Amino acid sequence: MSERLKRAQDEIQRLPTSKTGGRGVLVGELIQKIREQFDIALKTLDADGPDSEIRSALSERKTSLNSYEISYNPGNPNPQDVHILQVKVQDAVSTLGSKLKMMDFS
Repeated sequence: MSERLKRAQDEIQRLPTSKTGGRGVLVGELIQKIREQFDIALKTLDADGPDSEIRSALSERKTSLNSYEISYNPGNPNPQDVHILQVKVQDAVSTLGSKLKMMDFS
């Protein structure tokens, strides 16, 4: 699970924050890869269980990704969407890592 989120995080860091900043980057493909990682992670997290907090955060980030895609297509990407994605996915990775460590000590 955390590996999927780390992959998504790597892809998010490649998203351009301006239309001219994406040279050589196929933004549509990046968005699709990120979306796939989010979808796989969301399928494995229980909406009502101990991972519900992480699942909720990822659902919100998927909304941020959609917002970025909508703003990028007409040529006016919102850099704030990328920054929010980066921070919140890092938070999810950290939270998941902490939970896994707690389970190891139990």
